[in-house]
Amino acid sequence: MDDALDGYEGDSVKEKYALMFMRRKYCISCCNSDADTLSRRFRDVEKIGEGTFGTVYKCTSLANPANVYAVKMLHRHTRPQRIINEINHLLLLGGHDNVIPLERVFRHRDCILLVLPYVNHVGFREYRLSMTKEMTRSYMYNLFVSLESVHSAGIIHRDVKQSNFLANFE
Repeated sequence: MDDALDGYEGDSVKEKYALMFMRRKYCISCCNSDADTLSRRFRDVEKIGEGTFGTVYKCTSLANPANVYAVKMLHRHTRPQRIINEINHLLLLGGHDNVIPLERVFRHRDCILLVLPYVNHVGFREYRLSMTKEMTRSYMYNLFVSLESVHSAGIIHRDVKQSNFLANFE
């Protein structure tokens, strides 16, 4: 069995092999030793969000402090097929039409981490009551551009909400 999956507690051998295939296909790095932990890759780690399938952290690269990332740590109970789908969708759509690009994928202990560029944004609750018509028009237009891109690829985004669409009106 592949060392990248040691300790994986998936539901089936099929899922374990699917994750192993994904690792090879997308060159997922394994960082499960003390010499290659998150603290050796990033600094200024700050939790900025949490959802059903993962937690997102804002981090600065140690290799290049000018690079700021959003690192999504998928919860260990996330099924491999969901991980594969998310990676495939980001690779297919990322970087175009308001869809965030995927920078890198790697494993830290028993979690998969998706490294995305950090988007400076303001939380929806902070500006929703003061939005002008033009801001609302811009927000909705950009949301629909991204959804049209996702839907034209045959993907249905089942979690459309303000926290999954980042906006900055500055």
